[in-house]
Amino acid sequence: FGVRLLSELVEPAVYGEVALFVGIVTLGRQVFGFPFLQAALRFYPEAVKKNIVTFLRRVIQSYLCRAIGIYTLFYLIMGYGYVVFFDHHLSYFLFIVSGFLLCCEIAFALETDFFNAARMQTRFVTFQVLHSWLKPLFAICSILILDRSTVSILFGYLFAAGIVLSFLYLFPVGR
Repeated sequence: FGVRLLSELVEPAVYGEVALFVGIVTLGRQVFGFPFLQAALRFYPEAVKKNIVTFLRRVIQSYLCRAIGIYTLFYLIMGYGYVVFFDHHLSYFLFIVSGFLLCCEIAFALETDFFNAARMQTRFVTFQVLHSWLKPLFAICSILILDRSTVSILFGYLFAAGIVLSFLYLFPVGR
């Protein structure tokens, strides 16, 4: 529903930019965040036995912040260089919004991994579905409210991810 409607509402060039920036976010999440997210799944049962789930969360968050922070900083510097030296028509704001989106996606992945590790499958699936449905819905709303640009779509994704993340922090696992 979301991909089809988005691709019909915006020009192919805009949709291509969205796919590119979402791909960069996904690459950052998978390469720099995934190993730490797997650690959450691996060490959660032991942390529950020793009653140190909060400590495990803080340690993984610390490593994630460092890894994603370095990736995001490098990404923003490279994006600035690209905008200045190669493509003056591309907005640097795209890089900033997608950097924030990466941070929200990583935080979302960590929190849902804790639900998965705690075998709270109903909550896990609920938040996954909510996340999957709200992102295109808010992207479409931002297109209709703001304009038909890549920044609007990414901002819609960011807003949806932020809302779901807020709910995740209201109903955490092991805090």
